[in-house]
Amino acid sequence: MRRRHLLAMGVVLPWSLAAVAQQPPEFVPEQVTVAAGAGPGPHLFVAGDQRIHVLDPVKLKYQGQISTGGRVQYAFAPKGDAVYLATTFYSRGWTGEREDILQVYDTTSLAAKAEWPVIEKVTMGGAGGKSLSPLSLDGRWLFVQNATPAISVQVIDLPAQKVTGEIPTPGCWGIFPSASGALRFTTLCGDGKLTTYTLNAAGSEATATLSDKIFDADTDPLFVDAERSGDTLIFTSFNGNIYEVSVAGSAARLTRKFSITEGVEGKWAPGGAQVTSYLADSSILYVLMHDKAYDGSHTDAGKEVWAVDMKKRAVMSRSTIRSAKAIFAFGGDKPALFSYGGEKEDTGVSRHVIDKTAAFTVREETFKKLASGRPRLEVH
Repeated sequence: MRRRHLLAMGVVLPWSLAAVAQQPPEFVPEQVTVAAGAGPGPHLFVAGDQRIHVLDPVKLKYQGQISTGGRVQYAFAPKGDAVYLATTFYSRGWTGEREDILQVYDTTSLAAKAEWPVIEKVTMGGAGGKSLSPLSLDGRWLFVQNATPAISVQVIDLPAQKVTGEIPTPGCWGIFPSASGALRFTTLCGDGKLTTYTLNAAGSEATATLSDKIFDADTDPLFVDAERSGDTLIFTSFNGNIYEVSVAGSAARLTRKFSITEGVEGKWAPGGAQVTSYLADSSILYVLMHDKAYDGSHTDAGKEVWAVDMKKRAVMSRSTIRSAKAIFAFGGDKPALFSYGGEKEDTGVSRHVIDKTAAFTVREETFKKLASGRPRLEVH
């Protein structure tokens, strides 16, 4: 029995040595790492529910994200190096004790820099619009829309990291800071007027001045977001009318109004969530448009982008794009328009080249799949 066992060992042993000699080097498992931030800008920010996605605006490469807790209002610092998030948390997810805070994140490292409590009335309107939590033009004050449903605006002194006041704005929505006075903002009211609020030096109280009637909320309602050219606000109506409103003084006033849809076949109208974007260096307003419009279609996705020359008050061009609900135009040497589509195969971000030599038409260059509920687009 012992000889048979040794014989068997003698047969197996040479084969075992050969197998060992042919084995690959020791396996070294891959280490999962996390990149330290998104790097220097510019970045394309896609802000939706519970997070802000950060992408390279040229190749649309994904660079990171910023957690925003619940539904958030946000504003970017003038230099784009920080983002301010006015957000709401509940102790049990969506129930329990409520806490509203202002968070500050660095847009390069994507790291939190500071946070402090604010009044627990921050409106929870999805990712919101840029008119719901804008900065004063000097970057010192942040104005945040409240709704309980009573409407007010809380004023936050950013260097002091504190709320200085709550300004009641009954019947009015949206916040449009003045370009000529850091302590003044205007709101859009349901009776077709605009109210301008001038704050005291401490940001704790304000006087209100009502404008004449500027639009009819029943027959030609306005989208709450407005584009800006200095102290002129550019509003777009559900019917495709453009309103230019000066907020340079203590009371807002309409300076001109014109239509971009009059005489156009197909019942075209603006639609989406982020409907307009303004290229200030070219005086071109881009408007997201859909056809077969009806009462209530103002949130429908657009299928064309119209370039409107604000000096000539005329549509320069119409570009067909994939279905989209948000657009953002970025100027400079290589201008581009970004769009977000949230329907089926169009769910994601597109980068379009703007051709200034062809009446500011746009052409899709890059598309990236990306799911983000009710997003807004900005480049900083």
